[in-house]
Amino acid sequence: MLVNYENKKFKITKKGVSLILAGAITLSTMTGCGNKQMFDFDKSFNVAIEPNNGYVSIVAIETYADYSGDQEQFITEDGLKVLTSTHQTELIKTNSSNSIYNYALMLAGNDEEKVKDYNEMQGVYINTSDDLWNKDILDLNYTYNKAIILSDNTAIIVELDTWTDYDEDDKIQLKFKDGTCLLTNIDNIKLINDDKAKEDSLYNYALSLVGNEENIIYYDRNF
Repeated sequence: MLVNYENKKFKITKKGVSLILAGAITLSTMTGCGNKQMFDFDKSFNVAIEPNNGYVSIVAIETYADYSGDQEQFITEDGLKVLTSTHQTELIKTNSSNSIYNYALMLAGNDEEKVKDYNEMQGVYINTSDDLWNKDILDLNYTYNKAIILSDNTAIIVELDTWTDYDEDDKIQLKFKDGTCLLTNIDNIKLINDDKAKEDSLYNYALSLVGNEENIIYYDRNF
């Protein structure tokens, strides 16, 4: 068989045809076949799952934003804004409350006492709408008035004066209202804005992370 290609003639044998077909299949496999999604058009996540020291927090989210590096922000269904690390927080899209609970239960080693549902505490629900698109494309609000500092079993709640992060790594600097400065890794920190949040949202969010009230500590009882 003769094939004309750019004015040049090539003779292709049956063996050659087999090799060409095999090569085409290999190339096709490398360039798009299979189940890899080449373009990400899915901008909807309705649940944050946060494992912490054996406990697993389930939080329904209204909107989210992600950033360069390892930071992401979500706003709960009752208005609590949280800046966190992707190392500690998984954003999930689900249309089944049961499936998300079962996943959290698996992360907790099948210990039901270790799964803490923030939504139940706050009386809110997971939005399972199929047409949910809740990514905040342009986030211009960088105000956080509280922080939760996680250490072993404890959640220390502090009031913030200012905060700073850095482009080159995951350090974060916090200045407390009393002037104390802390430089640490964002993996240990949740920045919080509770100005528009439902009552008790900050406390119950901290509780969902550490499991019991004895593990929540206020740095300054005056705020």
